[in-house]
Amino acid sequence: MDKGQDVFRRSDWKAVGGDRSGLARITVLSGPSGRGTREMRLDANPDAVTYRELRRLPTAPAELYSRIWERTEGQGPTHEEAALEHIGAMLPTAVLLPELDAALYRAAARIPGVTFVRRAHDAAHREGIGLAFGSGGDRHVWVFDRTTLGYLGSDEVALLRTGVADTPGGSPTG
Repeated sequence: MDKGQDVFRRSDWKAVGGDRSGLARITVLSGPSGRGTREMRLDANPDAVTYRELRRLPTAPAELYSRIWERTEGQGPTHEEAALEHIGAMLPTAVLLPELDAALYRAAARIPGVTFVRRAHDAAHREGIGLAFGSGGDRHVWVFDRTTLGYLGSDEVALLRTGVADTPGGSPTG
Protein backbone atom coordinates (compact mmCIF):
# COMPACT_ATOMS: atom_id res chain seq x y z
CA MET A 1 0.00 0.00 0.00
CA ASP A 2 1.26 3.45 -0.92
CA LYS A 3 1.72 5.49 2.28
CA GLY A 4 1.06 8.65 0.25
CA GLN A 5 -2.55 7.62 -0.48
CA ASP A 6 -5.63 7.54 1.72
CA VAL A 7 -7.40 4.27 2.31
CA PHE A 8 -11.09 4.99 2.59
CA ARG A 9 -14.57 3.54 2.59
CA ARG A 10 -17.17 5.30 0.46
CA SER A 11 -20.92 4.75 0.59
CA ASP A 12 -23.16 6.28 -2.05
CA TRP A 13 -26.91 6.72 -2.08
CA LYS A 14 -28.47 7.51 -5.46
CA ALA A 15 -32.10 7.82 -6.54
CA VAL A 16 -33.19 4.86 -8.70
CA GLY A 17 -34.53 7.25 -11.33
CA GLY A 18 -31.56 9.62 -11.15
CA ASP A 19 -33.90 12.57 -10.75
CA ARG A 20 -32.99 13.56 -7.17
CA SER A 21 -29.77 14.41 -5.40
CA GLY A 22 -27.95 11.68 -3.56
CA LEU A 23 -25.34 11.42 -0.83
CA ALA A 24 -21.76 10.17 -0.56
CA ARG A 25 -20.26 9.36 2.84
CA ILE A 26 -16.48 9.01 2.83
CA THR A 27 -14.60 7.62 5.82
CA VAL A 28 -10.81 7.87 5.69
CA LEU A 29 -9.39 4.79 7.43
CA SER A 30 -5.70 5.67 7.09
CA GLY A 31 -3.40 7.90 5.12
CA PRO A 32 -1.89 11.36 4.97
CA SER A 33 -5.16 13.30 5.31
CA GLY A 34 -5.93 11.70 8.68
CA ARG A 35 -8.95 9.74 9.82
CA GLY A 36 -12.48 11.04 9.72
CA THR A 37 -15.82 11.00 7.95
CA ARG A 38 -17.34 13.59 5.69
CA GLU A 39 -20.44 13.75 3.57
CA MET A 40 -21.07 15.40 0.25
CA ARG A 41 -24.13 15.88 -1.87
CA LEU A 42 -24.30 14.03 -5.17
CA ASP A 43 -26.15 16.15 -7.69
CA ALA A 44 -28.62 14.45 -9.99
CA ASN A 45 -26.79 13.67 -13.24
CA PRO A 46 -28.99 13.48 -16.34
CA ASP A 47 -26.19 11.70 -18.24
CA ALA A 48 -25.71 8.89 -15.68
CA VAL A 49 -27.28 5.51 -16.34
CA THR A 50 -29.92 4.90 -13.68
CA TYR A 51 -31.10 1.72 -12.02
CA ARG A 52 -34.40 2.01 -13.89
CA GLU A 53 -32.54 2.26 -17.20
CA LEU A 54 -30.38 -0.74 -16.30
CA ARG A 55 -33.50 -2.83 -15.64
CA ARG A 56 -34.57 -2.23 -19.26
CA LEU A 57 -31.28 -3.37 -20.82
CA PRO A 58 -31.10 -6.76 -22.55
CA THR A 59 -29.31 -9.55 -20.70
CA ALA A 60 -28.35 -11.43 -23.85
CA PRO A 61 -24.62 -10.59 -24.15
CA ALA A 62 -24.59 -10.16 -27.95
CA GLU A 63 -27.61 -7.85 -27.88
CA LEU A 64 -26.18 -5.86 -24.95
CA TYR A 65 -22.81 -5.54 -26.69
CA SER A 66 -24.52 -4.26 -29.86
CA ARG A 67 -26.50 -1.69 -27.92
CA ILE A 68 -23.43 -0.42 -26.04
CA TRP A 69 -21.34 -0.38 -29.22
CA GLU A 70 -24.00 1.64 -31.07
CA ARG A 71 -24.53 4.05 -28.17
CA THR A 72 -20.81 4.85 -27.85
CA GLU A 73 -20.01 5.27 -31.54
CA GLY A 74 -18.12 8.50 -32.18
CA GLN A 75 -17.31 9.02 -28.48
CA GLY A 76 -14.05 8.93 -26.55
CA PRO A 77 -10.49 8.90 -27.80
CA THR A 78 -11.33 5.47 -29.28
CA HIS A 79 -14.59 3.60 -29.68
CA GLU A 80 -13.21 0.83 -27.46
CA GLU A 81 -12.41 3.25 -24.63
CA ALA A 82 -15.85 4.82 -24.89
CA ALA A 83 -17.55 1.42 -24.68
CA LEU A 84 -15.43 0.40 -21.68
CA GLU A 85 -16.15 3.70 -19.92
CA HIS A 86 -19.87 3.19 -20.49
CA ILE A 87 -19.76 -0.35 -19.11
CA GLY A 88 -17.60 0.76 -16.17
CA ALA A 89 -20.19 3.37 -15.22
CA MET A 90 -22.88 0.67 -15.11
CA LEU A 91 -21.03 -2.07 -13.21
CA PRO A 92 -21.42 -0.80 -9.60
CA THR A 93 -25.21 -0.48 -9.92
CA ALA A 94 -25.68 -3.56 -12.09
CA VAL A 95 -24.67 -5.80 -9.16
CA LEU A 96 -28.27 -5.37 -8.01
CA LEU A 97 -29.29 -7.13 -11.26
CA PRO A 98 -27.25 -10.39 -11.42
CA GLU A 99 -28.25 -11.38 -14.97
CA LEU A 100 -27.27 -7.95 -16.28
CA ASP A 101 -24.03 -8.03 -14.29
CA ALA A 102 -23.03 -11.29 -16.00
CA ALA A 103 -24.11 -9.93 -19.40
CA LEU A 104 -21.94 -6.82 -18.89
CA TYR A 105 -18.94 -9.09 -18.21
CA ARG A 106 -19.61 -11.02 -21.40
CA ALA A 107 -20.23 -7.85 -23.44
CA ALA A 108 -17.01 -6.22 -22.15
CA ALA A 109 -15.05 -9.37 -23.05
CA ARG A 110 -16.05 -8.84 -26.71
CA ILE A 111 -14.48 -5.38 -26.94
CA PRO A 112 -11.28 -5.42 -29.02
CA GLY A 113 -8.18 -5.15 -26.81
CA VAL A 114 -9.80 -6.56 -23.66
CA THR A 115 -7.99 -9.62 -22.30
CA PHE A 116 -9.06 -12.37 -19.93
CA VAL A 117 -7.23 -12.72 -16.58
CA ARG A 118 -7.54 -16.19 -15.05
CA ARG A 119 -6.61 -15.08 -11.50
CA ALA A 120 -7.41 -11.46 -10.69
CA HIS A 121 -7.71 -9.72 -7.31
CA ASP A 122 -9.77 -6.71 -6.34
CA ALA A 123 -8.55 -4.07 -3.89
CA ALA A 124 -9.82 -6.20 -0.96
CA HIS A 125 -7.66 -9.10 -2.23
CA ARG A 126 -10.66 -11.23 -3.22
CA GLU A 127 -9.86 -13.55 -6.10
CA GLY A 128 -11.94 -13.89 -9.20
CA ILE A 129 -11.57 -13.74 -12.95
CA GLY A 130 -10.74 -10.49 -14.63
CA LEU A 131 -10.97 -8.44 -17.75
CA ALA A 132 -7.93 -6.26 -18.40
CA PHE A 133 -7.58 -3.29 -20.69
CA GLY A 134 -5.07 -0.51 -21.20
CA SER A 135 -1.33 -0.93 -20.92
CA GLY A 136 1.60 0.00 -18.70
CA GLY A 137 0.66 2.39 -15.91
CA ASP A 138 -2.77 2.83 -17.49
CA ARG A 139 -3.71 -0.87 -17.26
CA HIS A 140 -6.95 -1.63 -15.41
CA VAL A 141 -8.51 -4.92 -14.36
CA TRP A 142 -12.17 -5.44 -13.53
CA VAL A 143 -12.68 -8.41 -11.22
CA PHE A 144 -15.71 -10.70 -11.31
CA ASP A 145 -16.87 -13.64 -9.23
CA ARG A 146 -15.69 -16.79 -10.98
CA THR A 147 -19.06 -18.57 -10.60
CA THR A 148 -21.76 -15.88 -10.85
CA LEU A 149 -19.80 -13.30 -12.90
CA GLY A 150 -20.93 -10.70 -10.37
CA TYR A 151 -18.75 -7.59 -10.32
CA LEU A 152 -16.43 -7.52 -7.27
CA GLY A 153 -14.50 -4.36 -8.10
CA SER A 154 -11.18 -3.69 -9.73
CA ASP A 155 -7.50 -3.83 -8.97
CA GLU A 156 -7.99 -0.40 -7.34
CA VAL A 157 -11.50 -0.61 -5.83
CA ALA A 158 -13.52 -3.26 -3.98
CA LEU A 159 -17.31 -3.22 -4.03
CA LEU A 160 -18.00 -4.75 -0.64
CA ARG A 161 -21.74 -4.41 -0.22
CA THR A 162 -24.72 -3.19 -2.19
CA GLY A 163 -28.33 -2.76 -1.27
CA VAL A 164 -31.38 -0.57 -1.50
CA ALA A 165 -32.17 2.05 1.13
CA ASP A 166 -35.31 4.15 1.45
CA THR A 167 -33.49 7.42 2.17
CA PRO A 168 -30.03 8.89 1.56
CA GLY A 169 -27.83 7.84 4.48
CA GLY A 170 -30.24 5.03 5.46
CA SER A 171 -29.36 1.36 5.85
CA PRO A 172 -30.24 -1.11 3.09
CA THR A 173 -33.39 -3.14 3.68
CA GLY A 174 -33.69 -6.87 3.31
